[in-house]
Amino acid sequence: MANPNETPLFDGVFRYLLVRNWAFEKMKTCPRGSPLLDIQICHYLFFSNALAAVDLVGENFYGDDFRKPAYKTPYEQSLIASFDLALTGTRSTGSNGRETYAYVRELRNSMMHRGLDPAVAGHANDEFVFALCPATVRNSTGNQSHGRPCTYMVELGELCNRAFNRVIYEELEKNQVLNAGRVEISEGEVLDFIDNSDAMPDWAKSMARECMAKLDLPKIAVEIAATRMRQMRTLLGCC
Repeated sequence: MANPNETPLFDGVFRYLLVRNWAFEKMKTCPRGSPLLDIQICHYLFFSNALAAVDLVGENFYGDDFRKPAYKTPYEQSLIASFDLALTGTRSTGSNGRETYAYVRELRNSMMHRGLDPAVAGHANDEFVFALCPATVRNSTGNQSHGRPCTYMVELGELCNRAFNRVIYEELEKNQVLNAGRVEISEGEVLDFIDNSDAMPDWAKSMARECMAKLDLPKIAVEIAATRMRQMRTLLGCC
């Protein structure tokens, strides 16, 4: 792309969202009687990848200190405002955007770093099992506690998707990361990639070099980029 930093950003966010969305579908349709590990993993993957996508965008556009001071920077204020919007009309327990966002962060941190089991309790209907949100989560020092904004993890996941999707999309759009017309790939870059590939045998590299002379590379690059932009928008619920 025009900005070399945009490709790893796009690829990283894309992969995080892909795993997040896969895990969310598993959370919504966990069969009754599922192995405990299956339930734990889909919840762990959802919250870890949801926050990873948010943090990657924050680091890329606002620097490594995008959370300093925590919950007060412009980027995190936009996330808090997005949670306020996402909570509108829901069956939340009266929580606001600030507390919900803090709860989600500390829930993720507790799962990843403090051994919290996301499937310690739940309810089931005739088909599926739904994990309960812990009543409270604490920060690493234990001096702050945040109450759950909703009863079930899947409800919290839906809130996260709505709030995070809005902010991620706005940041990517504002910085023209979703503009396929900005893609610039030179023939030299492609040839270097072919030559340096460990996966391609020599005969395949020779064929690829011959094909390069027959391709309209700029046109193909834009078409591929446009497809990936559409896929990204789909992951963010924008189509």
